[in-house]
Amino acid sequence: MSKGLSKANHNKPTIGLAAGKESTFKVLGRGKVKFQADVNSTNRTITLDDVLYTPGLRSNLILVSKLVEKGVKVSFDNHEAFVKLADNTTIMMAKRSGRLYTVKTKCKPPMVLTTQTKHQAVTFDTWHQRLEHMVADTIHEMANKNLVDGLNITGELTMGGRCEDCIFGKHSTHPFNNSGYRETKVLERIHIDMWGPLPIQSAGGTFYFMLLMDGHLSYRTVAFLTSKSADTTLNVFKAYHTETERQTGKKLKHLRLDMGKEWHNKAWEQYRKDHGLVFEFTTPYTHQQNGTIERSIRTILDGARTALAELGLPMKYWADAIQVTIYVRNLVTSSQ
Repeated sequence: MSKGLSKANHNKPTIGLAAGKESTFKVLGRGKVKFQADVNSTNRTITLDDVLYTPGLRSNLILVSKLVEKGVKVSFDNHEAFVKLADNTTIMMAKRSGRLYTVKTKCKPPMVLTTQTKHQAVTFDTWHQRLEHMVADTIHEMANKNLVDGLNITGELTMGGRCEDCIFGKHSTHPFNNSGYRETKVLERIHIDMWGPLPIQSAGGTFYFMLLMDGHLSYRTVAFLTSKSADTTLNVFKAYHTETERQTGKKLKHLRLDMGKEWHNKAWEQYRKDHGLVFEFTTPYTHQQNGTIERSIRTILDGARTALAELGLPMKYWADAIQVTIYVRNLVTSSQ
């Protein structure tokens, strides 16, 4: 019943005596309570005066002696209790539950009654929390320019430190450690990724390109595909595998791949077993773990778009632009 407390007098809290031995509770206010009592399926609006607001108590209690003082009659039996007026009209009914009687009420939509406290100044950090962790510079500007009534701040107009709740709630992901292993030999690790489908079919009739890059030399090889099926991508890799080992005299050892179905399938797994390769699959949706090839693809796409813009060529020549960009990149020095 405390949810319907209205016209409360919020004076200095007093102390009440609870039923337990040497136990007390705080009385934070005093006022009126309205609720709907269920009397034989009929709603009756009941108003109780001089109600104590005691949020520390687990239950809302009605004192029988207070009811009697108002001139009503209260009767009990083993199962129910009845509160009646002088004309014998029942205004409340209660059902026995253990050693208490619970008043039958009708549920109503929750009602929130607000009250306004004195305009007391609080710290900058408190206002930061009240304003849903708004950026500190915005609060500082509102306070300095008096843009908001009641924005009373005590102390410095700055945060007392970094807000841990903001750090936890606003960052998109934890930072990744950039200190990764750098390959020191040719074909020690090959990085592979797929891009597409592009919205425009290339002049050669393809929608995808598959990029393979040596981790040590940063030498890139590209294949343009009409689909990214397991058989298509595996045929490209088989040709690449044979050519690179034949031309370098080295043995390929590791492959860095994402969890795409074009590599994570039975056909690729069987090829791995047959040739003793090690597949290093990244965690799903964590492209940072495949950053080497991801950055390379971005560099290639930037170069291809720039070339098309400079020459004024239509987008259907995107594959040709990518091929030229990769050719040039393979001829220049790499940061690795």
